[in-house]
Amino acid sequence: ALTFHVRPDYPEIARRAGLEGVVVVHVLVGPDGKVIDAVVVRRVHPLLDRAAQRAARLCRFTPAKQREIPVKAWLAVPYRFSLR
Repeated sequence: ALTFHVRPDYPEIARRAGLEGVVVVHVLVGPDGKVIDAVVVRRVHPLLDRAAQRAARLCRFTPAKQREIPVKAWLAVPYRFSLR
């Protein structure tokens, strides 16, 4: 579960260009709940993809557990960029 959510910056250039969409970032969450790696798996535009990836790296999660022991696990985090 997400314990600390970071919203991505909506780059001004992307806003002015009318870029919208949902970027999906897969994050590898470590046993401490911190993000070890973040990979964009559903792209919209490089500006929005980078903003989502940066935000995802700063999020914190409740770590996954196997037999009550915290372990690394991949999670999908969607970021919606909408001008409305």
